[in-house]
Amino acid sequence: MSRDPRTIGDHLYVASLLPFDRHMKIDEPAYRRFLRHFLGNKKFVAAGGGLCINPEAGEIFYLTRQEKRRVLEIAMEEIQGKVPVLAGTWAMTTEEQVETARDCLPADFETENFLKRIGAFPTGKTLIPLI
Repeated sequence: MSRDPRTIGDHLYVASLLPFDRHMKIDEPAYRRFLRHFLGNKKFVAAGGGLCINPEAGEIFYLTRQEKRRVLEIAMEEIQGKVPVLAGTWAMTTEEQVETARDCLPADFETENFLKRIGAFPTGKTLIPLI
């Protein structure tokens, strides 16, 4: 499989919404359906669509570090490399932001793109956050 020659800026990203259940817990089935909506849209995928997971324009401000990681895990399970991903790592402190970014690395996600809020640099198929 050849590497996609497009860069991180060549894609059209959607900031994903995160549904909650009536107990204010992440509604995993609804979130999976939301992601599948975009992944099943051939026009979105063919046009270079990508998904921004845990965007700063979303619910990331209200999630624990563990919840942020779970949201990204669910997304990566559904996306399976079909579209590029930007992963938000916003946190209240620099230390927590660094740890949140590191939380993404050990899982060996098969992403085309990985973004940390303060920047990233390319290394092969994945962008690694600058920490």
